[in-house]
Amino acid sequence: LFPLEWPNGVKAAFAVFAVASASGGEAALFSVDCAFANYGFFSSTFYALSMFKAMLPFAVLLLTGVYWNGLKRYHVYKSGDTRERHYRRYMVVSCVVVLFMLHITLIKTALALFTCTSPIDGGEGVGLHSFLKADTRIECFAGGHVAWAYGLGGFMLVCYALGIPFAAFVVLRWAHKRGLEQWQPIFGFLYSSFKDSCWYWECVVAFRKALFAAAAVLLQPKGVDIQA
Repeated sequence: LFPLEWPNGVKAAFAVFAVASASGGEAALFSVDCAFANYGFFSSTFYALSMFKAMLPFAVLLLTGVYWNGLKRYHVYKSGDTRERHYRRYMVVSCVVVLFMLHITLIKTALALFTCTSPIDGGEGVGLHSFLKADTRIECFAGGHVAWAYGLGGFMLVCYALGIPFAAFVVLRWAHKRGLEQWQPIFGFLYSSFKDSCWYWECVVAFRKALFAAAAVLLQPKGVDIQA
């Protein structure tokens, strides 16, 4: 409506703010696709991103341990007090929270390695072929995709999709036998919202979320009606 002529400095500021506030991917300060395109180890940037997400829990847990141990050492250095002061408890709580926060993201990443398009007829002598939904340059279950799907995808499904809720169930069962009250500061957020007899219910919720994530990813080629 108003043909305003902004000064160059103001235009530059608007450009910076547009990048900083972008949430839909139309602008970004850093492109993972461009970064991995310079490395020939990965035949697809999708494989590179999947590997990055698979290693993310290990990296985050390592950084969490480094942070709390560093904070403990700093406290000892400043005060000379060598008492525990619950740093180990804080570290365990942080690790459990991080794993549950990443759970759904890891499931979707693993399932995306198995999600293919509907078979496409390539004509006489070619036959039907399906391609990976996340990267249609990759033919499903042919060539290197088999190793990536069953190697990385299978690892993530076993260790993360099933492993995180199962490990939480084992730990909560162990804590329940010894009295949940004494473990409230560490694992309380997993069971304090439920009745004492339903101490395991958060694990059930995690499995249910995993099923919803599986439906959202694996049934995506079938359309919204089938997903619902």
